[in-house]
Amino acid sequence: MNRESEKVRESLPDMAYADIAVLLPAQRDDCPVAGISPDWARLGSTIERGIRLRIARERRAVGLFALTAAGILAAVWAPLLARNPQALLALQAMGFFGVALFYLPIHVLLARRGDDI
Repeated sequence: MNRESEKVRESLPDMAYADIAVLLPAQRDDCPVAGISPDWARLGSTIERGIRLRIARERRAVGLFALTAAGILAAVWAPLLARNPQALLALQAMGFFGVALFYLPIHVLLARRGDDI
């Protein structure tokens, strides 16, 4: 991840603690839950687990896309090579085009996510 994304990821738990502290009711005597404070350690682990789950989801999405793209390329190229072995030369000539078609969506996904390319 780029530096800005890393800074945001590191500051998320601090932001969540500040937001939660603001949302908690002030200590009042008329409130039946006066004196109750949240379990900050458990809350911190929950937030960190959520961040890890989101990162894992993003990686899984990119992995599934790459696997699908590789399957499509194999489904198109394997019958061509089986039918005509000389087609390999034509496929090599078109290789840069195929790589560009494969790389462009990954490039777009990484740019959307904010990673350096």
